[in-house]
Amino acid sequence: MYFGVVDCSSVLDGITPLLLTYNEEPNIARTLEGLTWAQRIVVIDSGSTDRTLEILALHSRVEVVHRAFDSFAEQCNFGLTQINTSWVLSLDADYRISLGLVAEIRAALAEVSDAIKGFRIPFRYCVDGKPLRGSILPLDWPCTGWVPAATSTTAMPIAMSSRVHQLC
Repeated sequence: MYFGVVDCSSVLDGITPLLLTYNEEPNIARTLEGLTWAQRIVVIDSGSTDRTLEILALHSRVEVVHRAFDSFAEQCNFGLTQINTSWVLSLDADYRISLGLVAEIRAALAEVSDAIKGFRIPFRYCVDGKPLRGSILPLDWPCTGWVPAATSTTAMPIAMSSRVHQLC
């Protein structure tokens, strides 16, 4: 099985996953499967009309906050105000988080200094579970915070501002 339960008694307790959703019924359960280690998952929903909210309600660790969508950056910034842990794992609702990535995050945070304010994790675009060989977005798309990956290479520390900015 690709996902499993991860021991929650670790540095991972200091991370809150943040998901932005709008009609993510086909994806959200798969994303939540990779977050079994999280004590709390914050979801900012922009008015889903499919079964997204019903699926989220099945998970006791998920806290849904409803907010009309204005921009990606503002949704993220609002989400950050709902979180009180030291670290945030900002995810799209269709990302898959592997146990290997969880182990890398745990290892990186176990040794992190106060000088490190964020991490960048390269990710792989997949369609129907198969990696793309190319895409319209650059493979080195700039980002802030933890950026998840279906498969990951080594997490790299980055400088980060206190606000999320939309990249386009």
